[in-house]
Amino acid sequence: MKILVPYDGSLNSRDTLKKGIEKAGERGAELVVLHLFNAGMFMDYNAGPAAIERARAESAGHVEDAKGLLNELSSGVRSSIFTGEGDLDEVIMEFAESNRIDVVLCPTTLRSTINRYRKILKKQGKESKETYVFDEIEGLRSRTAEVRS
Repeated sequence: MKILVPYDGSLNSRDTLKKGIEKAGERGAELVVLHLFNAGMFMDYNAGPAAIERARAESAGHVEDAKGLLNELSSGVRSSIFTGEGDLDEVIMEFAESNRIDVVLCPTTLRSTINRYRKILKKQGKESKETYVFDEIEGLRSRTAEVRS
């Protein structure tokens, strides 16, 4: 089993990555972390090269954060981190399909991604189930949606 967690460095994605590590450990699954830099988001803002480079540096810092979490919390869990560029929804869909991902675990801020993935699975004749994980101590920040194919 493979669990994919998109990671952008936000508190929501950080909490989701922690949940993903926990679930992978419980299920004996492989954890796959995907971090994307969306350079296209700067097009409409006439951002100069300096702004894009600062954003790239921040993005690289998020990857290091994810590595730190994996090193700290994923003892015994097979894990890998992939990085790329592009539109988050599209790349996640392509990545999940081409890497035979069984579970996509997203923060609820990526609800559109979850809905698109479920539609793709349905077109492929696969059933999917959406579940929510909620940590009462942390509140809504820890709410994540899981799509299982």
